[in-house]
Amino acid sequence: MAEDEVKKHKYYVRVDDCGRIIYGLSDAQEQPQDGDILHDEQKGTHYQLRFADGSRSEENPNLKDAWRAFLYKLNGEFAERRTPEELEADRPPPDPPGPNTYEFALGLMGIAGEPEERKDGLTLRTSAIRGQETGALAFVALAQSGDLFDDVTIVENYDLFPVWGPQWTGKVGYIVRDPDDGQLYRKHSVDFATPYPSSQPSLDLSNWTLIGDPGEEWPEWSQPLGAHDAYTQGMKVTYQGKRYILEAPMSIYPPGVVPGEWREVN
Repeated sequence: MAEDEVKKHKYYVRVDDCGRIIYGLSDAQEQPQDGDILHDEQKGTHYQLRFADGSRSEENPNLKDAWRAFLYKLNGEFAERRTPEELEADRPPPDPPGPNTYEFALGLMGIAGEPEERKDGLTLRTSAIRGQETGALAFVALAQSGDLFDDVTIVENYDLFPVWGPQWTGKVGYIVRDPDDGQLYRKHSVDFATPYPSSQPSLDLSNWTLIGDPGEEWPEWSQPLGAHDAYTQGMKVTYQGKRYILEAPMSIYPPGVVPGEWREVN
């Protein structure tokens, strides 16, 4: 059969009352339901989304992100990626903090034991609680208690971690900034031989592991958690071995996903 005689299949999309694309199908696989919208007609048996610039998505694209927010909306006859703000609005609110959230987070930051009074009259605990947002405390706690965040994400938020001092009393797994080189280190063993609760990270790599350099010009791209930490115009990244600069006002997607967002730099 000649190529121009290959049967074309119809692609349909299903949208909700807000115009979000919640389902897609090809009539080669199943038949549309009442209300499904004819979106395209192509020779492939798997549906694709069609964009205004003439490009198309991959076959059977994921329609939801990791937070179960719908990624696309129908704008006229074309599919369109929803903005970071629209995605953020779809995501469920975080669970309210439990009664021990601050104690847990402050403990992971190495602020433990009986607090000492400061010159301004505030205790160390009160100063820490007032000086940082709940979200920053939660990020530090989660970064130090498991593998939820990769090192790139941790380094991008290096300023949230406490600066190491001679009386620092954190435990194995905790992360601090070194006062001399400004880099992040994770405690990986207990240094019993030192006279203080902990040795300085940059001077004792037998007990500390360097996480990364916050001053790196082309860091690896890392998935933003939402609009609050999305990449903004002019930011530089490395992705799959290539360097890119963001030209869009904001992005939560890696280079190559949304046409025109990132510009490759040779």
